[in-house]
Parts: sequence; C-alpha cells; structure tokens
Amino acid sequence: MPVETLEGEDNGYAQHWVIGNTDYTFWNSDNDGTHIEENTGGLYHMMLNNTAKAKAAALINSVIVWERHAKKDAGTTNDRAVKEVIRINATNVLGNSSINNTTTPADYSFEFISARPGGGTWTGADFTNIEFGVYLVTNIGTGWHRCYHAWMVVDYTMGAGSFAHLLLQWLPPLLALASHSLMKSEIVEILSNLKLRPSNDEDFARILEAFRVRPKFLGPLALCASLPQGSLVALPGVP
Repeated sequence: MPVETLEGEDNGYAQHWVIGNTDYTFWNSDNDGTHIEENTGGLYHMMLNNTAKAKAAALINSVIVWERHAKKDAGTTNDRAVKEVIRINATNVLGNSSINNTTTPADYSFEFISARPGGGTWTGADFTNIEFGVYLVTNIGTGWHRCYHAWMVVDYTMGAGSFAHLLLQWLPPLLALASHSLMKSEIVEILSNLKLRPSNDEDFARILEAFRVRPKFLGPLALCASLPQGSLVALPGVP
C-alpha cells in the first residue's frame, strides 16, 4: 500500500495567523526559520495541495495530519492549544487539542480516517485540491504561539485497473516468463504502450501467453500490436 506525504503547495481558504517570515512557506521541517504565529483564538491557517497521487486511489486506508508547534516566548505562561484541521468542499473538521508549554517545537497528529469533512467514506477524489492546516483554540491560555510545520500522511490502495497496480502485481511474472527473450526495458515499453488493460485473470493469461511465444526479434512495439485482439477491456481514465 503506497504511503504519501503531502506538503502545502499554495494558500488555502484562510491565512489568519501572522507570517513569521516573508511568505506562507512555513510548512518545512525547519524549527527556527519559517513559521507562523498567532495570539487570537479561533483563527485558521490553511494550505492547499492539488498534486496528491492518492487522487487515483481506489481505497483510502489512513489520513493523518501532523503539525509542529511551540509557545513563542520562554518567559510567558502560555498554555495555548492548537488543533489539526482538514477542509473538503468548504467543510472543516478539527483534530485533537494539543498544548506545548515550552519553546521547543514538538510534533502532534490526528487520524482523520473516521472524521472525513462532511461525513462518509474517504475516496481518492477527496485529495483533489485538499486543504489542511492549523487552528488556534479559543479560551485556552493567552500569549503568542508558533507553528513551524504542518503536513499530511495518506496510506492508500490503488485500484486493480490502474497502471501502477499492473506494474506492481503483474510485471514480476511477465519478467520471469520473458527473461529468455526480452529485456526489462522492452517489457516496460510494451506495457506503457498498451491502450487496454487486463480486466481479469483470463485476460492476463492471454498476455502471459503472448510474452511466452513471441520471439525478441519482433521488437516491443510489434509485440504490443500482436497481442490478442478483443481480449482486453479498456478502462476509462487510464492513460
């Protein structure tokens, strides 16, 4: 199951915390450089990600938002609480309330798999322009608080019809069968040029047979063209 770490790529719907440097890119792992800070409860600071590979997932297994924060000044009594937040389709969901009373940044997280904004089950489509960030809780403490980093970790499963699944699940046996006549690069080229994908075990068996009987001199494109016609089912949206 692929695990993907998502960083903020652009501003989300709200940037209410004060920017601690010249732009919004506080979402790195630097504890002393870029950051945001705030002393007014009830304010969000959100980031947007629109390049997640999880958009193509058939099943979402885990959605965890992490954030790193600390109080700003060592000489203050500061029990400010921060929550992780995810936003989908203009709906926010908040995570845990975490308090760091030291000036040493610490990491906190919340698992959102059972807390999807709007309810229901997570899907790959939810990761198209997904937003995540931090929220400063109201009525808990006073003074300034800092956030140094926020990121999302997604565990997902690709669909059976995806090309990634084809490579992961079926390339090894194809390599084994064709090792006597085709190079790995040629097999990858053949698979990459397929406009149709195997939809069941029978289709896959026919492809295996094609690799088994075609000699190398045909060349990869010729071999691709010679695969049994009508034995594969096209999958919409697969390049």
